[in-house]
Amino acid sequence: MTRTPLRLALLEATRILTEAGVDSPRVDAELLAAHVLGVERSRLPLVPLVDPSVVDAYGRLV
Repeated sequence: MTRTPLRLALLEATRILTEAGVDSPRVDAELLAAHVLGVERSRLPLVPLVDPSVVDAYGRLV
């Protein structure tokens, strides 16, 4: 099982949200990631890698 850098998942989510016309795509991407991970947004930098199941759940929300 290969873990993914959270920053890459955030970049992809931000891109998708930008294309969808979301006014604050980076903030929304971070808030969704924090929700999936069960952490506060300010703690996201402490989660460098995530499992594929987290990336999948995150992608479904985005």
